[in-house]
Order: sequence, then structure tokens, then C-alpha cells
Amino acid sequence: MSNTDGGNRNDIGSVMKGKMTTRGCGHARTVRGLAGLLLACLLALPCAADTWRVLDRDGAGRHVTPYLSSLGSGEGGTGAIRTDVFTLDADEVYFEICGHDGPPFQRRMRNWFALCDAETGLALRRAAPPGTDEMTPVRWDVIELIGRRVYLRAVDGVAEPAFAWMGLRAVRVGERDILGQLLLGQLPDGWTEEPQPEGLSADEWLRCRPASDRYAIEMEGTPPTWGVMTTNGESRSCPPFLACLRGGDSGTGAVR
Repeated sequence: MSNTDGGNRNDIGSVMKGKMTTRGCGHARTVRGLAGLLLACLLALPCAADTWRVLDRDGAGRHVTPYLSSLGSGEGGTGAIRTDVFTLDADEVYFEICGHDGPPFQRRMRNWFALCDAETGLALRRAAPPGTDEMTPVRWDVIELIGRRVYLRAVDGVAEPAFAWMGLRAVRVGERDILGQLLLGQLPDGWTEEPQPEGLSADEWLRCRPASDRYAIEMEGTPPTWGVMTTNGESRSCPPFLACLRGGDSGTGAVR
């Protein structure tokens, strides 16, 4: 490349930083025009999700086949994405999942993928990442749910620097491909990034609510004594269960 070409490249960088010093006014206007055109082109590119996007690197930085990943802003990033609502018309959901739900032996269902009821938002089927960077195939038998209005939701709720990401590939409902063409840096067609609801904490927004959580929903407006929990009275992780510990040991109340 000639010295002139190198000078032009440096000038464009200077314009973008607001530090333009040129050899002539005409040259300056030309470079400013080029820089403006470049900036306009960059702004016209589709915006990718912050946490979730299509990547070709796994948690260890290794090159892999493109997949939908929550590593878009690093392992500490959190957020949720979901598909459009659709009518379930197949008896099986298949997908491949990888990643981690916290450090080994401390899984808390804070990173998860679920088939959710469109009306209630409750998780009808759910899966946590397998604790490995390798893709693991999962099949859900959903024959009893055929005809229900549903959507798929992927959540990264682990804001920690390690063991805090997950990824998806080959998501299919029956024979229908739900991910479609994967373009690096973008979300797949039909998937949207969820904004955090106003007045709701990140923990509440991103926590998994299984179908059994309907008990808690019936208690809206009452003290938060009962709820589905994944830690016991000694703060140890355990499978989700209905407990009266949500308001602490001294909480009182009833569900029905």
C-alpha cells in the first residue's frame, strides 16, 4: 500500500475521533465525507442483541460451528430472548445445548431453556445447560401439549465471570427449524431480546417459573411467604419445590 493510502486511512481514523489535522481544506472535506459515509453505513447495520447473539467461539475461545450464545457481552452478561408465539403442532421438541449454570455442583437453574405457555409464561418443559462446552442433544416429548399456544425462551441469569454462559443449536419443533440461518453477530429471525420489565428485579425477571409455580400466582397481592424455591432452609441447592421459606423462617400464609 502506498504512503498516500496509509495517510488517508489515518486521516479517516482521526476524523472519527474528532482529531482531524490535514494538509489542506479540500482534502479535509473529502476525508470528512468519507468518514461520514462510513459512519452511516455502520449505523445502518442491524443491531445484534447485547448478551445473546450468534457466535462461532465457545467459552474457551475455540472456533466452533455458529450457534446461538449468551457470550455476546462475555460470561458476566445476562438477559433473555424468546421466539414469537406459535401453536405447537408436533409431538417432539429437539435441540442441542451447551454451557454452564454456575460452577460444578452448584447448579441453580439460573441459566435455562424452556418451552413456555403463551398465556401464563410458565415453563412447560425446561432444561439447564449440561456443564460442558460440548453440545448435548435433548428431546422433549410434548405430545400432550399439541394445540397449545407456546413460545421458546432462553435465559442467562448468571452474572459471574466463569461457568456463566449457555448456547443452543439445531432447535426443531417436529421437522420445523426454529433457528433458521445463523448470521454472526445477530439474533435468528423470529427471536427477540426481552427488555427487563419496569419494577421487576433482574432475579425475578430471569428466574425459571415451572408450571407448578401456579400456586404462587394465585397469591398475588399477599405477603410473599410461599413460592417455588431451589434452595432449602440451609441455603443448599436442590430441585425446585413449593416452600413457605420465601418470606423467611418467620413468614406465615396459605396457598390453595
